[in-house]
Amino acid sequence: MAGKTGKKNTKIEESSRKDQFMVLLENMRDEIKLVAEGNLMLQESMERGFKEVRKEFKEEINNVRIDMKMEINNVKAEISDMKTEMSDMKMEMRMGFKGMMAESAAIDRKMEKKADKKDLLILEKRVTKLESAR
Repeated sequence: MAGKTGKKNTKIEESSRKDQFMVLLENMRDEIKLVAEGNLMLQESMERGFKEVRKEFKEEINNVRIDMKMEINNVKAEISDMKTEMSDMKMEMRMGFKGMMAESAAIDRKMEKKADKKDLLILEKRVTKLESAR
């Protein structure tokens, strides 16, 4: 027995080494497959997440568009109301101006009937003479 233990069996060692390398290679291959599968799963998960984010983003953009359209329509309505009010004010001002002109013309006619400036000056001179004669 002592003689057998000193000898090495090279065929067994070579086959066991080869088996060990094969086991290691298979283990590495399995690990690489696991990493690749993990990457695929992660990629699919990220794609689903991105789809959800895109969907939410599109919904938010649509909501903002709707809000903006409503706001623009409100502003247009307010501008239209302001135009109407300004048109009414313009008409009132014209009517007021015409009324003022008519009143002024009426006052002028009344004044023409009452006294003439020349007559007034003559009357003033007469009153002055009468007062100075006293």
